[in-house]
Amino acid sequence: MLRTLVRRSLIKNTGLATRATRLSAVTKRLQSSAPKPATEKSDKKAWWIVGLVSAAFAGGTYVCTWEREELQKERDGKSVLVDDAVTPFPVVISRPTYPLSTKYDILGSGIRSVSVLTFKAYALGIYIARQDKPKVAQVFDSTFMSKNFIDMDENKSHAENVKIALDDPEKSRILIDNLLDSNIRMVAKLTPIKNASAKLLKEGIIKNVQMHPDASKNKETLAMGIKEVEEAIKIKGPVPKDDDFLMELLADGSLKFSYYNRRKDIVNELGTVHQPLVGKYLFAQYLSGSNPVSPGTKDQCAETLASLV
Repeated sequence: MLRTLVRRSLIKNTGLATRATRLSAVTKRLQSSAPKPATEKSDKKAWWIVGLVSAAFAGGTYVCTWEREELQKERDGKSVLVDDAVTPFPVVISRPTYPLSTKYDILGSGIRSVSVLTFKAYALGIYIARQDKPKVAQVFDSTFMSKNFIDMDENKSHAENVKIALDDPEKSRILIDNLLDSNIRMVAKLTPIKNASAKLLKEGIIKNVQMHPDASKNKETLAMGIKEVEEAIKIKGPVPKDDDFLMELLADGSLKFSYYNRRKDIVNELGTVHQPLVGKYLFAQYLSGSNPVSPGTKDQCAETLASLV
């Protein structure tokens, strides 16, 4: 008891509690709770966890942080372990596993966490169409982009300057907006680490779109797109952990939704949003700005994009 009190005092007064220590503590507490017979108390705890994960999907309620996971590494070059609670993300996705229009290669992956308890909500992967990779260089190598936003340091290579620009909150907005305007195709893959709610998953996507800095300038147009999102995501009820929710940004700017039920091994094609601002704003929130959905995912994507110029 005394040792515990002393340790708490040291942590409080000297700031020795590192983020890694807090992460370990939370993880151990969650993993130590073995399955027990259902009781009113345990049911309330379960629903509290589901609600917390759903709140993270909704976005904006909590400040989200990223911890670069030691677990995150390639397995035989075919998949990336984002978190040990979910199936590793394949580095290449295509048919027949998912109902996609073409073959996609991973740009980056990471975790969305709730900073209040450093609580992991879901794993996120961003993919780029293999056929569209040359568009990255076409956009970032243009004279206009190079002269005005990218190649500011003559002592650095073009690729290094691209990475610096993509790390800048303001410049990254400009670079990614221009990239998305090139009709580039991408996929966002969301995999819950804990059981989540379909309703709040949908609300989270909508909120991320609405948080784009240009959303207020296009309220009427965006409102029509938001209505399409509500109609397109047809799943209801819980979204079990380790299921996959995919959003494919097509060349015409439309956004196609699909859902993979891992337990049943069934893929459901959902609806499509045709208003291009929805897909553009959503992927811009993943890849740019000062408060991206998952900072770690954004950073990895920036590194990969810089390597393509």
